[in-house]
Amino acid sequence: MLVTADRVFGGHLYVRNGKIAAISDDGTLPAREELDAAGLYVLPGMLDCHAHINDPGFTWREDLPHASEAAAVGGVTTLIDMPLQNTPPLTSADAFANKLAVFEGRSLVDYALWGGLVTDNTAELAGMDAAGAVGFKAFIAPVSLGYSSVDMGLAREALFPLKALGGLDGFHCEYHALICAGEARAKAGGGTRRAFLDSRPVVAEVIATANVIELARETGARVHICHVSHPRVAELVRRAQADGLSVTGETCPHYLVFNDMDLKEEGRFKMNPPIRDESDRLALLEGIKDGTIEFIATDHA
Repeated sequence: MLVTADRVFGGHLYVRNGKIAAISDDGTLPAREELDAAGLYVLPGMLDCHAHINDPGFTWREDLPHASEAAAVGGVTTLIDMPLQNTPPLTSADAFANKLAVFEGRSLVDYALWGGLVTDNTAELAGMDAAGAVGFKAFIAPVSLGYSSVDMGLAREALFPLKALGGLDGFHCEYHALICAGEARAKAGGGTRRAFLDSRPVVAEVIATANVIELARETGARVHICHVSHPRVAELVRRAQADGLSVTGETCPHYLVFNDMDLKEEGRFKMNPPIRDESDRLALLEGIKDGTIEFIATDHA
């Protein structure tokens, strides 16, 4: 059963040199080898544009062979790995070359790498771009693991050369000052489930996303809004696209499947941005259906 963009039908798929060569209903084309997939569904491989594979440096959590095996089992045939949760983070051309060498020959699926944008590496962007970085990840929110957040001034400074390179900047959009203030209140009031959710309000995501979009408007650069958790953020992406800006957005399975009531006191289902309430979840699904949010990525970590 072949699954295409517009139908599911019984048929025969022909592959030559690793590429789809033909599709037929009756199987009359000659073939040197036949694979019988009767009773199974054959789908295009999925591309996960936001993964944290932890290799090198955090391999006690996971390494590339295990991550790529899990991806293949789930039908993901391309992983695009983020620049943090690596040692060193991918914030220089040298670190990028090192990671390419570490990955060589160890993955069961195709892969590509994000580079990083941090407080002190704008001079490295061109080198990473030349080495094959598909984009550059920046945090407007607080971040750890040897990575640093950028403010709007530095983000603006970086978007001009990225525009010249034709590069893409992906942003974790939660406004830094609001998150820090919320975390301080949560810690002072006790570490409860509700306190965590209140420490990362949707307004922090909305403000950061709106600011990034305005920088894209000014610079003409390509920007990508990572892990959209709320329909208000999706609406900002929709308006930017309607204005002709080069802005894309992604969301993740957890925002489409779970709601804030699934967050457990011991921390299960805790992520940043947090999962939102049930009405927000349902409204975010509409942003998938109408094409505003163009990517579903795992943010696998």
